[in-house]
Amino acid sequence: MGWFAQCKVVWQRMRSPFVRTPSLDSLLATASPKDSVAERLNWLCDLLGWIRRPADTVADVEAPRGKLQASRVRFLLKMLERNETQRIAVARTLRSILRDTSALDLFCETGIPREHGLLREVSIRLSERFLPDRPYSGELGMLFDRLFPHGEDPVWLERLDDDTLTRLINLLQGDLEAEESDWNNLHLDMEEAIVQLASGIRITGTSLEIRSRITRKHFRELPFFKLTSATEALLITYRKQTDADLTAELNHLRAQMESCGKAIDTAYTHLEEYGVSTDIVYSLDRMEKQLARMETLLDLLLNRKAPVTRMAGFIARLIREHQAHRGVRSLLRGNLELLTRKMVERTAETGEHYIARDRKQYDEMFHHAAGGGAIMALTTWAKFALSAIPFPELVHGFVLGLNYATAFVVIQLSGFTLTTKQPATTAPALAARMHNVRDPVALEKLVDEIVCIIRSQTAAIVGNIAVIFPGALLIAFIGYLLLGEPMLGVEKAEKTLKGLSILGLTPFYAAITGVMLWFTGLAAGFADNWFAYHRLKSGITNSPRLQFVFGPSGAARLANFLDHNIAGLTSNISLGFILGFLPLLGVMTGFPIDIRHVTISSGQFAASIFTLGSEVVFLPAFWLGLIGVLSVGAINVAVSFGLAMLVAIRARGVAAPQRDAIYFALWQRFCRQPLSFLRPGKDEVAPAAAH
Repeated sequence: MGWFAQCKVVWQRMRSPFVRTPSLDSLLATASPKDSVAERLNWLCDLLGWIRRPADTVADVEAPRGKLQASRVRFLLKMLERNETQRIAVARTLRSILRDTSALDLFCETGIPREHGLLREVSIRLSERFLPDRPYSGELGMLFDRLFPHGEDPVWLERLDDDTLTRLINLLQGDLEAEESDWNNLHLDMEEAIVQLASGIRITGTSLEIRSRITRKHFRELPFFKLTSATEALLITYRKQTDADLTAELNHLRAQMESCGKAIDTAYTHLEEYGVSTDIVYSLDRMEKQLARMETLLDLLLNRKAPVTRMAGFIARLIREHQAHRGVRSLLRGNLELLTRKMVERTAETGEHYIARDRKQYDEMFHHAAGGGAIMALTTWAKFALSAIPFPELVHGFVLGLNYATAFVVIQLSGFTLTTKQPATTAPALAARMHNVRDPVALEKLVDEIVCIIRSQTAAIVGNIAVIFPGALLIAFIGYLLLGEPMLGVEKAEKTLKGLSILGLTPFYAAITGVMLWFTGLAAGFADNWFAYHRLKSGITNSPRLQFVFGPSGAARLANFLDHNIAGLTSNISLGFILGFLPLLGVMTGFPIDIRHVTISSGQFAASIFTLGSEVVFLPAFWLGLIGVLSVGAINVAVSFGLAMLVAIRARGVAAPQRDAIYFALWQRFCRQPLSFLRPGKDEVAPAAAH
């Protein structure tokens, strides 16, 4: 066996659960209640491993899911009913396991997010995935991974019928000896789990982070505070076995639990309005699952006539919840969903300013893009000048980043437009309308929005390039008049033109730049959410120090300015420094990493052809560079818009059938009115803005 095959086998063994499958005869013969707890638990894991082992025949493979394992449970019970010695040994072994272990952690923690917080929970799950199992401590919850490691386990448990489960209960309860009278502690563990769940909800719900987002009620009036006392009162009544009082206490407890659920909904509403924190979302999600687990345990504890299949269903649900919360991906997906949606909504508000919906707005978009192109023409030549200075590499990256960031901020504050800033912000604005697409009217409005976004980006691209190209040539001509020679050397011009060629790495660099454009758009939404979550507008307005420095009206103006511009400033400054430092990262790592921004590339292309003269149009490098610049614009927009749209669609939960309906309607519009994707008609009515 070669080394590659050996590595493959080792990797497969590491990823697969370690499960031994002894024969049933061997398992039944080795059952002993006198063994140590660890040995008895290993025996139980082996017994469950025998039940779930793979099928031996083709008929078993083709059987419905879980049917084979349920048949093995019935076969096991039948074997024990025929052999009294083995039946007694197995029953006493199972009872000794329940007597010597605790199900408290199993009932109140398994399948529920732990109280560590999101980042701590991620680190714990990663360590559990790669590190060996912890030593046994007497909790059944710690053994759940070994007892039920497969996704098929809840399926065969739910396939067990009432007769099979009744026979299993009779096995546990039969042949009892005097010293085994206290073997079943499940009811006591269930009571303690309910109390612990109520206590955990009370601690989290009355914390400052949650309390301040619910109501201004007094601390002791919160439903979370009253939950533990209502739980204790119910359990005291339950032990007295008075059904009339038990019903009243149960109704009171469930009313408190319902009030807790409404308070959690209020906290979610507050987060969606004023900004999201992943730690708070994690805590709210944990409390919701704790309330649901309390309801399940109360039903199992108080309903004495419940069928035995209900307990099997509860264990199956525990397995599913545990497996669902074991992976890092599911944890991050669930807890970042609300934050992502909030960031998308914040970005969508910015994106509304970049959508032209009629001829007047279209012309304004073109003029704003032209202003942005003029500033970028100066920025391009500033980049050439700064590159000629022999700075250290790190300082060079910082200086170039500062050059780009300053230009982007000036464009923002001047009211101008940079074409590649549009896609990452207009895509979330578009996703805001992706609801109820089954309604023909809503679908038509959505298609109108898509058309408006496409032609708005077209106007911005044309406006940027239409000015930066002649602007860069004009600056080169003025420099030539002042210096008597081209400002850009021939060698540098040829290298720049070659670097823009479509046959090189230009498309790849343009895609990397598109990813960075999307990332900075997401960062803008994050910054806006952070600003709102920490209520910095009010904090700046009422800051005594800022009022002393700027005066009360100045502090208020500063707060309003940041409230309206924090997203744009974050996006522009971060993009500028990313464009400055990304080539430096490529030099340091040796990987092919560079930037290709359509506006900057257009200015560099114009500067290069001025130095090389009009004869350059007869060279293949000119045409390859021209095609490369045009491809940069298309790739920048496509990558950044596609990523932003993907995140926005996932954040808003737009299903695949809805997306297919959108694509079909968009194709129909293109077939009917292809020119509407480039420029609005004279009589076209602007659709309403998305909110």
